[in-house]
Amino acid sequence: MKFEPLSEGKIDKAKVSIINRLTTFVFVHVADSDDGWQSLYRDPFSGVYWRRAFVDSDYHGGGYPTLDEVNPDEIQRVFGVTRNDR
Repeated sequence: MKFEPLSEGKIDKAKVSIINRLTTFVFVHVADSDDGWQSLYRDPFSGVYWRRAFVDSDYHGGGYPTLDEVNPDEIQRVFGVTRNDR
């Protein structure tokens, strides 16, 4: 599942707000990628892991955030987090 605030070529500010609220107040921050453009979060209610990344990061301010569900194999490869660290 992917949650992206871009709709018909325009950024939906309400969706950006939802992503920011989830990553600030609901999800638990687990790790960041080495390059700093991706962050790993865990939903404390479902246990699902989510990646927040910034699309068009070359834009001023770093682009807009997206959330997508991360499979367990990718967690260690991208974030260097093992099962014991989660």
